[in-house]
Amino acid sequence: MQRAIPSGMRRVVLFLSVGGVACGARSELPIPSAAVGIGGTGGTGGVGGAGGTGGSGGAFGVVELALGAEHSCLRTLDGKVYCWGGNDAGQIAQPASTASSPVPLRVKLNGQARLVAAGTYHSCAVLLDGTLWCWGRNADGQLGAGVGADAFAPVEVALPAGTTTAVALGEAHSCVLRDEGKSQGAAYCWGRNASGQLGIGAAGAAMGTPQHITGLYRELALGDFWTIGGSGSCPTCAVELYGWGDDTSFQLGFDSAGPAAPTPSGLLVHGLRSGKGQHGCGLFDGDAAHPLPGVYCWGSDGSGQLGRGITSERELPGYVEGLPPGGPQSSPGGGVTEVAPGYDHTCALEAGKVWCWGGNSNGKLGTGSSVGFSPLPVQVPGLDGIVALGSGTLHTCAFKSPTEIYCWGGNDFGQLGNGTTTAASTPTPVKLP
Repeated sequence: MQRAIPSGMRRVVLFLSVGGVACGARSELPIPSAAVGIGGTGGTGGVGGAGGTGGSGGAFGVVELALGAEHSCLRTLDGKVYCWGGNDAGQIAQPASTASSPVPLRVKLNGQARLVAAGTYHSCAVLLDGTLWCWGRNADGQLGAGVGADAFAPVEVALPAGTTTAVALGEAHSCVLRDEGKSQGAAYCWGRNASGQLGIGAAGAAMGTPQHITGLYRELALGDFWTIGGSGSCPTCAVELYGWGDDTSFQLGFDSAGPAAPTPSGLLVHGLRSGKGQHGCGLFDGDAAHPLPGVYCWGSDGSGQLGRGITSERELPGYVEGLPPGGPQSSPGGGVTEVAPGYDHTCALEAGKVWCWGGNSNGKLGTGSSVGFSPLPVQVPGLDGIVALGSGTLHTCAFKSPTEIYCWGGNDFGQLGNGTTTAASTPTPVKLP
């Protein structure tokens, strides 16, 4: 795509923050510790959000939820992983004879999990011993165990000595952050590389084993064929945003073609959120040059998923209109505290309430309708007291407590987890294990 950008728009520095610890690929709900009680510790940050922090939520209290395209997974306080929805590629880790499941089924792992992540058609979990296990589609080597057949049971990913601290899954590629002693934040990617989304310096054939990426990162987020990462040494400071892979809809935050190696975008961030398609979002606290705090989004906008009242892609972060002001610093007592971009829709959490905008196929905006789209935020009725939020390709989920989770949107494969395969245009409770 050829893009003519005025010289005055070549570089912009914004400070973005999202309500999670380690954010990444789009789908996990960053559940705050207060929501699951006081006590034990859950996982560290995972893809699309922070890992849940455990407590007295009960042996089966949910502390992390991950949404893919046609499936969903959860992690419980006691380290068990359950998945539900479509299983045509093994993405819920059940035998091939199980085409799908509308209720959660246990994933057989060799230990307790502390992270779970969902890509479009594959899933991964990090165990307490730091090892990484993945299952599902593997046509492009996205499971990290060679390019080949799909896996209907977890397979271990061979990584150097150390501990996997965060996982990010895209359409057909995967990335992790590692603590390898002196190299805290070492990054590895594998899988499809046709757009340079692995960050190894060149686009090309799929790579079925982990490839080391230059630099150290604190955060990762993956879209369909693109990757963004935040690099910085100060745990509480903004990180410099790097992007690599496809950038045809400006989803890297660049004003030029996407690179095949990590390249600075000119943004300073506190957190990253990528959609399952080609847009990203974050929370902006405001500064002298940009006085409006709130949600900012960039990239593709064909369904109004950028929330600006129009449907025109944006190469640099733009303010989402119609939401209460957000950002932890600008509104410590309320305002928007979480944003969750999906494929062509986006949702945000504000004072326990949920707002969504963009595409509405299958009712994924949760407003009671399943037609049209909304280029401006609309409130999801009937929800209050929500503490975490996540979006998949065609469905959305909201976390209220370890035993109370609601999902809505597409459900052809049972990915809403309510025991049916009927789409829901309003929130319906998940039948938790």
